Amino acid sequence: SPAFLTDLENKLKKARDASGFRFLMIDGPCPPGHKHDPDISIQLARLAVETNYYPLFEAENGRFRITHMPEENVPVSEYMKLQGRFAQLFSDDPSNGLTTIQRQVDEQWQRLLDKQQYENART
Repeated sequence: SPAFLTDLENKLKKARDASGFRFLMIDGPCPPGHKHDPDISIQLARLAVETNYYPLFEAENGRFRITHMPEENVPVSEYMKLQGRFAQLFSDDPSNGLTTIQRQVDEQWQRLLDKQQYENART
């Protein structure tokens, strides 16, 4: 994530120095596509991580590791409400899907925590 430059830089260096296949997936806010003010791009990148919508982790040589643990549980709505592409989620309709998205994000995060716990037990 461009909001966590040290993490990104470390991963880029590892990829550069590794031999064989490398894959980096970097979240990059897109003002026209995500329909947000360009001035909040880094804020959005940070919120994507802090809400666990886009968690930071790595897999290297068969080992998994979360590289950033958010300090608090920020609702995914904080990330989504700043982007026009999610405007329909903030209508008055209770079936808008925001609760489902939060549940999915929480479940995904729990799977990553479980994987991290498993990795820690292996060492």
